[in-house]
Amino acid sequence: MQSKGVVISKKDDSVVVKVIREGACSANCAECKTCQNSVVEVEAYCGYDVDVGNVVVISTKTGTVLLTMCLVYLLPIMLPVALYITFSGLGLILSCITSAFGFLFSLLFVFLVSKNKKFISRLKPRVISVF
Repeated sequence: MQSKGVVISKKDDSVVVKVIREGACSANCAECKTCQNSVVEVEAYCGYDVDVGNVVVISTKTGTVLLTMCLVYLLPIMLPVALYITFSGLGLILSCITSAFGFLFSLLFVFLVSKNKKFISRLKPRVISVF
């Protein structure tokens, strides 16, 4: 996933880049006006010598973004359903209890992953080129 933007500030090893947001419809949000905020500021790692006002291309690994989306959206839904189906032969109450524990476990897991600095650093975009 790549976006082009303008550097608006510099920090130690990162920059803040103003990019035009693209929606899920693959359109420019500034043109279709359906998104509330068409311009977003993104902090990205930068190994280049850039100045404020430079145009840069930032990138994140698509696989990491998709994995994060699966963890956040699918795990809290799929785990309780799978546990309910698995334990449905043992009675309604037991299957409901295990699916509730599965839901709580998945929320705890997502929370712990969100606090993991190594995982968070993989999500942070990087500057891959400067214009």
